[in-house]
Amino acid sequence: MLAQGGHWQCRPVGTSDMTLATRTALLLSGIFTVVFGVAVLLSLNFFEQRYVFLAGQHQLTTLQSYAQSVEGKIGTVHTTLAGAGKLVDTKLLGSPKEAQRFLDSRTFLQRNFKQGLFLFDTAGRLVAASPTSMVATRGTAITDTETQLVQRTLSQRVPQVSIPFALPGAPKEPLIALSAPVFGPDQAIIGVIQGSLELLDANYAGNLAQVKVGDTGYLYMLTRDRIMLLHPDPARRLGLAARPGQNKGLDRAMDAHFQGTTETINSTGLHALATFVELKSLGWILAANFPMAEVRQPFRQSLNTIAGFAVVACALLFFLIALLVRRLLLPVRLLTQHLSAVGQGTAQPIALPPTGELGLMTQAYNQMLTDLQTSESARMDGERQLRELNAGLEQRVLERTEELEKTNTELTHTLSTNLAIKNELVRSEKLAALGNMVAGLAHELNTPVGNALLAASALRARTQDIGDRMDAGSIKRSDFNDYKTDSIGAAILVENNLHRAASLIDNFKQVAVDQTAEHRRLFNVDQTIKEVVSTLEYQVRTRPITVHMDLHAGVSMDSYPGPLGQLIVNFFTNALAHAFPVDVKGNIWISCARPTDDTIKIAFKDDGCGIPDANLGRVFDPFFTTRMGQGGSGLGLSIAFNIATGMLGGTLELASAQGKGTTFTVLLPRVAPTLAAAER
Repeated sequence: MLAQGGHWQCRPVGTSDMTLATRTALLLSGIFTVVFGVAVLLSLNFFEQRYVFLAGQHQLTTLQSYAQSVEGKIGTVHTTLAGAGKLVDTKLLGSPKEAQRFLDSRTFLQRNFKQGLFLFDTAGRLVAASPTSMVATRGTAITDTETQLVQRTLSQRVPQVSIPFALPGAPKEPLIALSAPVFGPDQAIIGVIQGSLELLDANYAGNLAQVKVGDTGYLYMLTRDRIMLLHPDPARRLGLAARPGQNKGLDRAMDAHFQGTTETINSTGLHALATFVELKSLGWILAANFPMAEVRQPFRQSLNTIAGFAVVACALLFFLIALLVRRLLLPVRLLTQHLSAVGQGTAQPIALPPTGELGLMTQAYNQMLTDLQTSESARMDGERQLRELNAGLEQRVLERTEELEKTNTELTHTLSTNLAIKNELVRSEKLAALGNMVAGLAHELNTPVGNALLAASALRARTQDIGDRMDAGSIKRSDFNDYKTDSIGAAILVENNLHRAASLIDNFKQVAVDQTAEHRRLFNVDQTIKEVVSTLEYQVRTRPITVHMDLHAGVSMDSYPGPLGQLIVNFFTNALAHAFPVDVKGNIWISCARPTDDTIKIAFKDDGCGIPDANLGRVFDPFFTTRMGQGGSGLGLSIAFNIATGMLGGTLELASAQGKGTTFTVLLPRVAPTLAAAER
């Protein structure tokens, strides 16, 4: 459509336009129809599965009622047989004639036990059988199966049910025997009453052989040994129902005690809906075969009708959608041509009917053209301003770049200076600690060296005196013995004090070498801690502080003993400086344990004044100290933290409360990580 002079005119649509509209309409209608068809098929499949499930549930319910009926009938006659056994006594069993009259009078039992009613004594001998006519016609008084049932009843003293059997020379009709023990007044077993019945008699399961499941389906019953008891085909009775693997549904019922309905292929190759129910009191399985073709037949008949309606509906739906899409696409195609002209710069306003969705689209298109013209003018103005801004911005960027380069150079120099200052402070802190150790060593050496010097001076004077007496000839044996005793005591005193001095020097030497060289080696943790603490004892000797050590002996580490000793020294000096005021009693505990094969746990604890909560987050910061101007550098705990988490490769935890003491817990690997020389 084109608007000329305010009037609407129609323009014929070209062949290409008609083809596009038609193809689009067919495509959309085809897609919708296919989706609709798939949805219908899925729905029909769901309803078919639901129909099969409901048919299986109905079949299971019916089969359960049949099984309960058979069990109930056999259970009733078995109970009646056991009740008759309670009327039998020793006197009756001792008189065959009385026993025969007793059995002949049990008319109810004779109607049910058509294959014989028997009385046996405790030796398993037959005392009486009724009716006598049946005994004459059955060909044998009692079969092996019936004899075995008697023996089992006598041994187990409870009612029994035999396995199914058939009479020799008779047709294959399954029989079962029921028995009940006969007890005397003292509950001693005195005999057995037993009856044999025809399983397929109308009173029991005979009617089930005539039951039809659908038109060709049937019921069958078998034992756990797969012996067929009930089947519409008499030739299959008392034969093998199916070998394992021939009927997966039956295998499942046999092996997994499955009860319910499932689809299976039976031993004859029939695809059937099979249902299995167990007769628990007898141990048998009652099953039903319902051919799947018959199960689905009612649904398939309805499905054909529904499918016809669905095809007609799909055809109509396809036609209506194609027609509707075509009518909508013709004006949309015209609008598309005008939109294409926008990209070519030849767009003109268009006019379409002012109502409906197409009218709204036309108004939006015309408004878009107006907005485009306005935005184009604004864009041109913006480009001009942007060029002007870019010219000034480039100059400012150059100036800022020069300033940043200058600032970066100064910052790099400052960082290098700060790093050198920090390293120097750390080195000074270590040298100060080593100086304190030297002072402590000198203090500790004064005592043993002084004692040795005093003993040596006394020995010299004593030797001079004994020499003078010897020269004068006035020496006595007692004087010489006294001199000997005094000399030995003085020598022992000198030797002990010199050993003490040598031990102090060795400890100091090992600690000093470790802390200055920082060599990695294999060492015992407890020995290293003892050596370090021995160099610090002079600091607590003049104060009322007690040091307790609980060190796990024989724990070795492949690590750096020097930094480990520095860690203990820093904890020790920090506790003496901050935890305990002068002349205040206190305790320090140092423990070493091995929580796992690969870790070492060292704990340093004091019962001093603790750390305020406000300072807990800052104690490991470099240069943080609460004794500024009093000799504290603020690096002690910072160095300890860096040693524990850096070179030693462990963790350091702090626990403290004001007034309750402080605990530092260090968890270290037994084998320290390998660090580069630059990192160390």
